[in-house]
Amino acid sequence: MLVNDRIVSNNKNASAELIVHINRELQLITVTDLLAKPFRRPYVISLPEVEQKLKRKEIRIEEHKFPPQFIMLQGNLPAGWVEKRDAAYSCIVDLVENPHMLFEYFYGDSSGILRSLVKKSGKDKKFVQKSINKYFAGGGFKNALLPTYFNCGKFYSLPQEPKFTKNNEICHKSKPGPLTSKGLLFRQTTLIDKENVRQFAKKMKITGKVNLKNLYGDYCKIYQSAEVAAVAHSNAAEKVTSIIPLNHTLRISKRSFARLLKSEVEDIEFIRKCVGETAYQKDHAGKPGMATDGVTRPGARYEMDSTTADTYIRFEYSKDQWLSIGRPTIYMVIDVWSSMIVGFHVAFHGPDWQAASQAIYNAFSDKVEFCKQFDIDISEKDWPCHHVCESIVFDRGTENSEHNLDSILKSKFGVHSGLFAALYRGDAKGTVEKTFHTVQDYAIPVNAGKVEKAPRREDQHASNNALLTYKQFVQILIQTILVVNKTKTRVEAHSSQMLKAQVNYTPLDMWNYGLEELVIKQTKICDLKRRLFLLPEAEARITPQGILFKGLYYCSNEIIDLKLLDKAKSRGRIKISVRYFNGSTNHIWFYQEDTQDFIRLELTTRSERYSNILWDQVLGHIELMKPVLAANDEDRFLSEFELEMYKDGVVDIAKNEVKNLKKSTNKGMQKDTKERKHQAGKIQKRQAAKDFTSLQDQATNVVAVEKTVSKKRKSLTNTSRRKVVAHG
Repeated sequence: MLVNDRIVSNNKNASAELIVHINRELQLITVTDLLAKPFRRPYVISLPEVEQKLKRKEIRIEEHKFPPQFIMLQGNLPAGWVEKRDAAYSCIVDLVENPHMLFEYFYGDSSGILRSLVKKSGKDKKFVQKSINKYFAGGGFKNALLPTYFNCGKFYSLPQEPKFTKNNEICHKSKPGPLTSKGLLFRQTTLIDKENVRQFAKKMKITGKVNLKNLYGDYCKIYQSAEVAAVAHSNAAEKVTSIIPLNHTLRISKRSFARLLKSEVEDIEFIRKCVGETAYQKDHAGKPGMATDGVTRPGARYEMDSTTADTYIRFEYSKDQWLSIGRPTIYMVIDVWSSMIVGFHVAFHGPDWQAASQAIYNAFSDKVEFCKQFDIDISEKDWPCHHVCESIVFDRGTENSEHNLDSILKSKFGVHSGLFAALYRGDAKGTVEKTFHTVQDYAIPVNAGKVEKAPRREDQHASNNALLTYKQFVQILIQTILVVNKTKTRVEAHSSQMLKAQVNYTPLDMWNYGLEELVIKQTKICDLKRRLFLLPEAEARITPQGILFKGLYYCSNEIIDLKLLDKAKSRGRIKISVRYFNGSTNHIWFYQEDTQDFIRLELTTRSERYSNILWDQVLGHIELMKPVLAANDEDRFLSEFELEMYKDGVVDIAKNEVKNLKKSTNKGMQKDTKERKHQAGKIQKRQAAKDFTSLQDQATNVVAVEKTVSKKRKSLTNTSRRKVVAHG
């Protein structure tokens, strides 16, 4: 039992008394009646009596909650309110700040106290007494003397439903507020309307900017409209129904609807409904955590993402025209713990896994050798990133499939887990998303084909200003990454151990510190094997003719030596997993668990026609072949059907020929079958000799005819020559 607790009755006679003061010596409690309006003078009750009632559970003690305005600072209150509060408090200050006078007022002779306060303040007795009662009923807070403007409308209760007159018209007399003298008259809002708006708010869908006019129209279609039946045509008996809004006297106004809707839906809820849950969580929701939560060292988690570069690249092989080859896609891999850019790749194809895996391979590779390819000399300490990470976070793009991730995890070369961020949630990979903006701002010159977000109408399209070649763009990108790694600050990611070791706040310094203090050195893996581990994996079949993969056959001497084709011959097709390169059909790779090495398989002569081309072209050709093969299958079916019909006809003729012949009843082979076969052979030989003789005779006749024709032709030619000579 404490001051400012309230004593509440448990029986039917409702009562609520606020404890103003407790006097343990006198065993008395000063209370004020909270249910009295206006508040009355505090009075005294017996403490033992209260304790007895508590034991009998006739009453209970509750914590009394005061309005939040009672504990507001003066600077947060309107000036007019403060003036009225101070005017009332100045009348009773001698009482509330004088313990002796306060004791006399509660428990002694209070005669003369009110009179002296009235005389000193110059206010009337009613005002002073009201201020005293209000002060103690308000818990003894100075702000209890504030004007209660904050309660305006707080205790108003809406009617349950609209009231109607005897003529079944809406009664507008009970509607609060001034009478409508101009404009349209709408009915009063009711509890039914409030519930209807609440249900409407749950189901409403908003696209784009919030438009209360449209929402009010949607609300009226559901709750403030009527169906009207009408005849579709004058000569038709069929009736159709249409929805029309109710008369304005039967509807709540647009302002009333907006007020109810805003009371049900907060501003942030409007934003959520406008942009959708995914975009809200991405762009509008608070994010108290950090990307490094749960990440304790460098290499523990990498984030990878891709974006289209904000620049056009120049086509360097054109000698006559200034041409562009479009905007490349930048793939970037970031270490979450240090924000170090550990790898990247720039590609004109994709987004696809080939480019994504190339970026991961770059993150796991030596950067000194990589930079030499682009004529940039660096040392190991400038970009010391060639470590295999433990976990990678991808977005759910088309290039990043769970199948490709599984192939990495099954390789067991260091990556133990992979995560996919939710769709359209770039904030789930905040480290790499922010790095994209930083790198692009630094790397892309203004007048070098840069894509502006708001280009001027008189400017040429950015593709006409493509200045950098692919190599030049990558060179600038490498130098930019080196600068970002050395100069970007990450104050929030610093730990207490780093502060003690006086580690700088840049990604490079944090990375080096983490490698020395927190990371166990890794065993090196062959670059080729590491690259093969990052290739996509797919299922193939071992057949007697070779390894069948996507319709093509592969083989190698190692496969033959392992007798895998022999096993497939005796056991049937065997499933295996192979890795392939999207850019060429020439080879696939089979990982042998026993030797922990890759076997390179080459196309066999069965599939040589598909060598040196892309897999997309092969699969496209196979798709084109399908209707041709289906048509061939149908032709074969029809031809075989005709053949069967022909065979049936021949069999029927043969059956008619033998039906009157005597059939042997012996189960064994007929007698003299071999002799008859020998005779049939002689007959065939004689027939063949006769055909050969006839063929020779025909050939002899043809030769004789040709000789005769040749002689006549020569004779005619000689005659013509003699005539020409004689004429000359």
